[in-house]
Amino acid sequence: MKTYEFLKEQAKGEGIIAEVANFIVESTDNDEEAKVLLEDIVRFGCVSGAVGDMIYYSQTHQFFDEHYEEIEELREEFEFQVDADSDLKNTLAWFAYEVKAHELLAMVE
Repeated sequence: MKTYEFLKEQAKGEGIIAEVANFIVESTDNDEEAKVLLEDIVRFGCVSGAVGDMIYYSQTHQFFDEHYEEIEELREEFEFQVDADSDLKNTLAWFAYEVKAHELLAMVE
């Protein structure tokens, strides 16, 4: 299955991975663009601004609140520690988004 079609299927699911796939599908038009955007998210992270839906605290806080349980599972699985000076919700939202982007990229490669 081609990258774009695969991501369209994943976007129909639930959870963070579906949100990541949906963002890629809505932001691109073909396999090449989809893979490049996914690679950019994995390589440069949400901090780069590559994910328009994850720029402002209001967006990352909402994402965190909506996916709290899944984010907590990822945090525990990866034993992710958050810097006390950072915004907890923002940092963990970006972390979870990037983990799922990495998983999607591994699936399409």
